[in-house]
Amino acid sequence: MSAVRDGVGVLLGASGLTVLTYALALRLRNWAVWLAAFAITLCTLVGWWTQRGSVGAAT
Repeated sequence: MSAVRDGVGVLLGASGLTVLTYALALRLRNWAVWLAAFAITLCTLVGWWTQRGSVGAAT
């Protein structure tokens, strides 16, 4: 298996954690939770960016 396929489960879990953190921030209306949600979003986006496949590359 490629590294891209192996990391998809972890990245989907991180995406779910991001959504749950934003929902918690909306519920609690706490700036620290909003900050944590934003930080988790950035980490998730970096993870998706680094695990993207090489589009159009010969295999």
